[in-house]
Amino acid sequence: MHKDIKKQTISGVRWTVISTIFTTAIQFVQLIILTRLLGPKIYGIMAMLMVSVGLAQIFAEMGLSSAIIQRKDPTKDELSTIYWINVIAGLVIFILICLFSPIIAKFFNTEEITFLLPVASVSFVILSFGIQCQTLLQKELNFDIIAKISITSNFLAMLIAILLAWKEYGIWSLVLGSVSNSLFQTGFLIYSGWKRNILPNFHFKWSDTRGYLSFGFFRIGAMSSNYLNSRVDQLVIGSLIGLTELGYYNIAFRLTIEPIQKINPILTNVAFPVFSKIQDDNIRLKRAFFKMIKLLMSVNAPVLIGLAVVSPSLIPLIIGEQWIPAIPLVQILSFYTLIRSIGNAGGSLIIAKGKANWTLYWNLILILIIPAVIYYAGFNGNIIHICFALVVLQFILFLCHYIFFIKRLIGSCFFEYLKILSCPIFTALLMCLIILICSQYIIAMPLIFKLTIQIFTGVITYMTLSWYLQRELFVEFDTIFPFHFKRWKDLTQKVKIK
Repeated sequence: MHKDIKKQTISGVRWTVISTIFTTAIQFVQLIILTRLLGPKIYGIMAMLMVSVGLAQIFAEMGLSSAIIQRKDPTKDELSTIYWINVIAGLVIFILICLFSPIIAKFFNTEEITFLLPVASVSFVILSFGIQCQTLLQKELNFDIIAKISITSNFLAMLIAILLAWKEYGIWSLVLGSVSNSLFQTGFLIYSGWKRNILPNFHFKWSDTRGYLSFGFFRIGAMSSNYLNSRVDQLVIGSLIGLTELGYYNIAFRLTIEPIQKINPILTNVAFPVFSKIQDDNIRLKRAFFKMIKLLMSVNAPVLIGLAVVSPSLIPLIIGEQWIPAIPLVQILSFYTLIRSIGNAGGSLIIAKGKANWTLYWNLILILIIPAVIYYAGFNGNIIHICFALVVLQFILFLCHYIFFIKRLIGSCFFEYLKILSCPIFTALLMCLIILICSQYIIAMPLIFKLTIQIFTGVITYMTLSWYLQRELFVEFDTIFPFHFKRWKDLTQKVKIK
């Protein structure tokens, strides 16, 4: 059984990586093209719009996906009842959004939202029909199917968004692109569910929801409060400083947070069902959690710290000189996101242990703290102050997260935990030092050559330093992605023997 779980886990990680690489490339191409066709103000409006859409989506899902994965053996009747609850919830949220969109637009002081929000909310209804199929595929670690669906849906949606933007549909290109993504994704998921006989019956019995709804309500509270905590900065900037400045911040935030939103799920999406299967074995759970943290930080640290260093070359080259004001925001937010990613990784451990209420209480407390800190930092109209405040606050929250969650779930392990985190961060900092030194000799070069040299130098430096400072990582990655080169096998085998 243990070997089966390990084999499924490795396969799941492998397919999630493939999906992440392709979807990230697709979205990156979309970002490059659309940021040149659309201005900062449009992205500011879209940021306001997505705050409402993202929050409503959490309520439409009702936290039941996590409840299904956490429950070891849900019955067919239970799954059918939960499916129709999701559909009803999606319809209700859509109707409420349509009714209250004028009020929401007035709250954000953005009239365009009145018409955009109802159209964007169609996604709630569409996604409700396919979300359980994705959940069951994830529960059984069928990440190959999820990966193929994600890649195809994102690619088709990108084509639609770019075509509409080219035809000068403005912000509607972003909205309709998002809705089309939901439509493609749901269609493919329903087809996969039909082929695997996991579609629901026409069955509904309220007693079947016993245990699921209570878990789901805690997840709704935790996820919605966490979402508000992560978006309150955009609300403050939009209301205090303006939509254009919010557009700069939104792009800077996306450039820093999206690598983590792509990298972390490679392991966290697989880790949650795996952790749930071994939730009663604390020794194995601790070992698996530390392994996940080590792998995540070994990728997150060089990507984010490296992004901070190369952003002066990257931003004007990739998305245009009109976005240069976003450079200092990217540099500061890279460190905020790095610290934040550590806490996100612990979420799979907490939920796998059935402690959804813990995350709810934690996020309710943060709702009181984060808005106050951000509002105070941004009251003078300076976005830079908000970014620095986020970094300091996130570091304090990292320490609290260990004390209140990690320590209680797997025992006292702070120095071991810190050691796992510090090694990849230290290696990434050394890498960036080399990049900065190298950059002094290529200042006069065109941006494309300068950026290429910086990235190449960073990759080679980090790989070399990692070989000497954290060589065991090569073994882990070799296990997930086996290479068929004799020299590589010989090197990794020596490490395994040691």
